[in-house]
Amino acid sequence: MSKKKLLWIISGVLAILGMLLIYLCTVVSNNVTKIFIVLIAVDFIALTMTVQAATFNTFKYKAKIKYNTKDYNGNIDEIENNLIKLKYEKRVLPYGNSYLLIKGDTAYKCSIINNYEVYFNPQEVVETKENKKLNNCKRFIGIEIFKNIDEENLKKLPDFTIQGEKAYLTSLLYQENNLFKCLNYEEPSLNFKEAYDNIMTDLNLVEIEEKQL
Repeated sequence: MSKKKLLWIISGVLAILGMLLIYLCTVVSNNVTKIFIVLIAVDFIALTMTVQAATFNTFKYKAKIKYNTKDYNGNIDEIENNLIKLKYEKRVLPYGNSYLLIKGDTAYKCSIINNYEVYFNPQEVVETKENKKLNNCKRFIGIEIFKNIDEENLKKLPDFTIQGEKAYLTSLLYQENNLFKCLNYEEPSLNFKEAYDNIMTDLNLVEIEEKQL
């Protein structure tokens, strides 16, 4: 049970209790009337506090973050063949395919998500073999490409963009008509700029320039 639902239930109980105390106050003897008046006051103080708390939890403002987006043009059907031709190592996974290429001190990884439900709700643990070459990499570039997604999981995609000291990760969502969209684009730092451009070239994705009004 959620916190806000519990608070509204408590508020309802206190309201009913308050009305019951008021009724009892009219029928009991004068000797105990003062006791009921005190109980009524305590009840209404508690009711006021719980209603305020319930209202805050129900209607509290949630700021909407506006992310930078970027569009790319490319052929969804040719991406995987392009990666194989470029010697990316392919791994078949329950949700799709993953491709890895280590070039110099940079690791390039691209995952093609065919089944977003399995991706977000894995039913089995996938065993991975350690690639010792990754230990020598100074940079890691990762792109997750979702072929489709539902409304609920769509909200998670902006969180896929992460840029740290050694890693740059982001996601792309395939729309239609060869259009790919990054829902939270973060400009790669100088440390990642060349590597980011390299993987986009390998994917044969071309940035769509915004039209100037």
